[in-house]
Amino acid sequence: MKSIIQTIIFACVLQILAGGVFTTYMLDRASVLSRDYTDNALRLQYNQLQVQFSDERSSMKEYVEKIVALRINQSQGAKQ
Repeated sequence: MKSIIQTIIFACVLQILAGGVFTTYMLDRASVLSRDYTDNALRLQYNQLQVQFSDERSSMKEYVEKIVALRINQSQGAKQ
């Protein structure tokens, strides 16, 4: 009878240990996956911002060039 009780207790302790190891593994894995997802999401957002800033710089450059050309044409027209 004593050996049956010891076996049941040993099985319970082993099951608790296995559950703890599995839970630790799953939490660690979830942490790694969420960190990778977050890194990828932040990288994509950063790239989108860089493209947006590049487009804004490019449109600002075109605007300035157009204004400068307009001013040059106006000043040349006033001289004639």
